Amino acid sequence: MRLTAFERKGMRKIDGVLTGLLCAWNLGFRRIVLELDSLDAYRLLSSDDNMYRFSSILAHIKEIQERDWLITVHHVSRTGNKVVDFLAKRALSGDIVTDLLLSSPAGIHDLLRVDLETD
Repeated sequence: MRLTAFERKGMRKIDGVLTGLLCAWNLGFRRIVLELDSLDAYRLLSSDDNMYRFSSILAHIKEIQERDWLITVHHVSRTGNKVVDFLAKRALSGDIVTDLLLSSPAGIHDLLRVDLETD
């Protein structure tokens, strides 16, 4: 079975989801709201299809979702998601794959205000 174009595009976004869920679990969080601005990734994670058979990352996410916790997955508009965009660009500019933030980076509060006004 071959992946459709939307499935291939969504798979490129899924890697960060796995990293975030593992981090949340290891930090002891048990109620997670996962917001995705990629409709393709959202469809892959929300689907009841057996797509996980074609991706070890998706299979790992499905396994993690079955742990003793609550994960709610939502699709959000990219226009009201400036904070996430900022953090994603920040992560891509560094040498470290995972960066745990203990305080808000400079400039994030202004972007959060913009996001709140957009919704």
